[in-house]
Amino acid sequence: MMTGEIAGLKAEYQQLDAATSRAIGNFKKMDNAAGALRAEYKGLSAQVNKHGQVLDKEQANLKQTEYALGRTSDEYKQQARVVEEAN
Repeated sequence: MMTGEIAGLKAEYQQLDAATSRAIGNFKKMDNAAGALRAEYKGLSAQVNKHGQVLDKEQANLKQTEYALGRTSDEYKQQARVVEEAN
């Protein structure tokens, strides 16, 4: 089970990947290998940063759920699965 943010992350990754692929293709058409590598790096960096932000939010939700309901609650177990899937 995934939260909306994590599910939306997959769509955002696909958009970033498509934009990065277009940029890389354009640089390669111009025989600009350095530009292609920079575009790839920027695209991958954006994906990693976004993933980190979402994961941080989900881990904060997990801690909040643990504090409020305890580790044995169903909500805690569900949130723990969400965080595990996000990793």
